[in-house]
Amino acid sequence: MRCGPLRFVFEVQGPATVDDAYGQAVPGWTTLLTRRGALESAGTRERVVAEQLGMAVSHKVTLRGRLDLQARQRLVLGARVFNVVHVCDPDGRDRSREVLCLESRE
Repeated sequence: MRCGPLRFVFEVQGPATVDDAYGQAVPGWTTLLTRRGALESAGTRERVVAEQLGMAVSHKVTLRGRLDLQARQRLVLGARVFNVVHVCDPDGRDRSREVLCLESRE
């Protein structure tokens, strides 16, 4: 994998319970790790496969390295938030992950 396209730094976040100003437990997110990756709009192939599985997909993110990503996590790039829909190892060699995501409009 060439490093040039991996120009974005993503935060991998997982759900967590955090305390608000009054000490009440509220659902929130915590950053688990950061990874460099490539971001592109989901192509026709990814959208068709996602629709057949009953999912909506807007982007494909390629992340380097071995990751244990799950569908309940999300990727954050600056002010943009991408909810993880599906994760796969494209070549089966555990070198990278292709993540199909849906950009949320928070």
